[in-house]
Amino acid sequence: MDIEKATLIRLAAQQLESEVASFHKGIEQEKKAMQEAPSARDSHSDTTRSQKESLVGALQKQYSEAHKALAALKQIGSKTSEKIGISALVGIEEDKKQVFYLIVPGASMKLKLDDKVIQLISVASPVARALSGHRAGETVEVKVPVGIRMLKILGVQ
Repeated sequence: MDIEKATLIRLAAQQLESEVASFHKGIEQEKKAMQEAPSARDSHSDTTRSQKESLVGALQKQYSEAHKALAALKQIGSKTSEKIGISALVGIEEDKKQVFYLIVPGASMKLKLDDKVIQLISVASPVARALSGHRAGETVEVKVPVGIRMLKILGVQ
């Protein structure tokens, strides 16, 4: 694999820290705007305040996911193993495309670093469960809700 796990973890953590801070700032700004929005009594419509509440809820969900992914990254180490398990960085080929998975406890999200997309997937996900215990060079069949996927393991760190 042409990506180093320790570097990936460091860069992903930096990106997530930035996203967490950005979401936090956005939540605070939208909460303030929500408080300043006219009430139903003032405007004969609660649409503005209601829309702000929805936006704050969506931002809080994104903040929570990014925060959870950051915490998961900080828990895992950069040690390598031949077999896939928790904290493994796995290079996969599927449909002639190369994909990277980082298996973490309880989080899932996509990160783009340079020109590569790295998917943080939960150890409980169907893909992580199917890959668990396998090694580079093997092809794994994964049953997912939309059908069956064939994943060729290119490398494991």
